[in-house]
This record gives sequence, structure tokens and C-alpha cells, in this order.
Amino acid sequence: MASESIYRSAPTPPEIHPAQTVEDPELRVLLDYWNRLRGERAMPARAEIRPKDIRHALRHIHIYEPAGMGDFRARLVGTGVYPGLDQDQTGRLVSEHPDPGVRLRFAVLLAHVVATAAPARSLSLRVTGAARGNQRTEGLWLPLGAGRTVEQILVQSNFRVAAPY
Repeated sequence: MASESIYRSAPTPPEIHPAQTVEDPELRVLLDYWNRLRGERAMPARAEIRPKDIRHALRHIHIYEPAGMGDFRARLVGTGVYPGLDQDQTGRLVSEHPDPGVRLRFAVLLAHVVATAAPARSLSLRVTGAARGNQRTEGLWLPLGAGRTVEQILVQSNFRVAAPY
């Protein structure tokens, strides 16, 4: 098992793109579901998300809520979100995450979704320095709330081993 002390990646910034540019088929399924729920509204409410409807993605789902001072609290973290991390991040602040890369990328992406009240697609490179540890991540960041107020952000991230440089 990996320990927190070795669960580290370089703090590289994410790329942020419109959600409709998502390429991963699993992320597309979640985006389509979110769009169906919201209808003509800016976003659906958290209470409308039914776990049985997104069963295929639950391992890779994480949900955050604004916690003040530009930070966010993890409300739910699937078992596949942080592979190799011994510590469950549910209930923790993003600023407390042991990985400086996660702290940077997630803070930027979550703040972007709150500021725009719109979904976003992210592309990130998680550089660990280990030959097989580098990963490319495509993520989907979906606002949840009432009106134009983002109360929570539903995220699905999918990892792929990055090609060696």
C-alpha cells in the first residue's frame, strides 16, 4: 500500500475546456445524464442525482461543496478516485489533500465551476516522477444547486497511464 508521503504529484495546472468537448465515453454518459436532469435550468439539484442511475461510475465519482475562503470539502469520494492513497478523503478539505498537484488542480477547477455556474471538462497530467506513475486525467466537473447558485460539484475523473517522455 502506498502511504500519504509518497502520494505526490507535481503541481501542474489543469486545462479547462467546455464540458461538451468531453471525449471519454464514460464521462459522456454522465454529462448526458446531468443534462437530462437539468432540462432548461442551469443545473440540477443534488437531490435529483440517484446513485442507481450512475452505478457504472460510482467508483470514480467525487462530490465537493464550497467551504469558505476559496476551499472545498469532499462530501463523497469513490474508491477509484485516489488509487494508492491509504486515507479516505471524504469530509476533508481540498487544501488538506496530501498531494500538492491535487490541491492546485482541484482548487482551480472547483473555483471555476462555482464562478461560472457551468459544467467543465478538465485535462490534467499527474506527474509523479515514477515511470508508471504518471497519468493523464480527463475529468467532468458538474455544478449542482438551485437557480444559479452552485451548492455542490459532482466530478468524475478517468485516469490513463501517460506515455513516457
